[in-house]
Amino acid sequence: MSKPTTVRSLPSIADIPAIQVATPYSTGTGFYWAEVGLYVTCEHIVRDNREVVIQHIDAEKRAAEVLFTDPVYDVAFLRTKETDIAEQGVLAEADPVGGSSLTSLGFTPNTHLKKEELRLISANFRYEGRDYFLLDTEMESDFTGGPLTDETGKIVGMNIGFFAEEDYQLALSALQIKQVYEDYKCGENKIGTRCYSCEYVFFEGEVKKNKCPNCKDYLLLPNKAKEFQPNGVGYTIERLIEKTGHQPRLSRRGPNNWQIQQGSARVNISYYEKNGLISGDAHLCLLPEDETEILQYLLEQNHLLEGLTFSIDHHDVILSLLIHDRYLNVESGVKLFRHLLEQADYFDNILVEKFGANWYGDQRIFD
Repeated sequence: MSKPTTVRSLPSIADIPAIQVATPYSTGTGFYWAEVGLYVTCEHIVRDNREVVIQHIDAEKRAAEVLFTDPVYDVAFLRTKETDIAEQGVLAEADPVGGSSLTSLGFTPNTHLKKEELRLISANFRYEGRDYFLLDTEMESDFTGGPLTDETGKIVGMNIGFFAEEDYQLALSALQIKQVYEDYKCGENKIGTRCYSCEYVFFEGEVKKNKCPNCKDYLLLPNKAKEFQPNGVGYTIERLIEKTGHQPRLSRRGPNNWQIQQGSARVNISYYEKNGLISGDAHLCLLPEDETEILQYLLEQNHLLEGLTFSIDHHDVILSLLIHDRYLNVESGVKLFRHLLEQADYFDNILVEKFGANWYGDQRIFD
């Protein structure tokens, strides 16, 4: 079993510009651009959403307004009322040269921050009529929208999540992101978008009936997207999430997935429509270097616990609840999930204090 690795000293969470972006349809990564006070991610991650949820590492979730979408360059700008990232998120003034070593940051759906070391093959790779960075490593989708940083920590580009060829990755340069921002500034802080067909940029007051004023193709401003409305079992799950003291709109993390934070425990709720199962997985802590005693303890507890089960997923110690949708209602669901949260809060302290497990707040980045 692989173990978590601390890849560098992190004096403060503010040193990491990457954030996770979540919608009712998908999750991805983004970053904070300190100079302009905006968050940046890929357009396809936030598409058809007027508001998304962002989260900096080990910080509280918050709602972010989608200000501008550019489907041509796959860039979106987001804004929150406040940020917990200080002076980080500086975009480079020039492209790195071919052969440069770069670092990519990305979030898993479980909100673990990962890093990937890679090399820039070319800063001017021509693909479908535009220049991109060509990178020597094919990365997982978790890195989509995340920042590429150089050895000084400056952001030189953003992963855009599709591949030019097998085993290669494309990224958008910081200079191109700056150019998109200049186009957005023309709207004087109005919400806007770029037409995918004719590539003209339009803002509030210019678009009527979701049609491009120039080419008449379909064009949707971010603030005109329909608000997400849960239904069926998803509606019931969101009601019980609210009853346990959490906000459903900040908990949504892709189709039929939610995440809530209870103390130090992170609880992922998933609904599997095909088999009707609903799982609640409380991620308690990270395994210690010496796993022997803690694994034996978890196996013993699985014989004693009723309705809950311990398991291991990579580095995570997880306490799980399983329900079938035919037996789910708000009243019973609240009791079951409150029991899960109470036990999670009880066991995480035991695992850390007695068996040397690690809190998620230990600021670890996984390779």
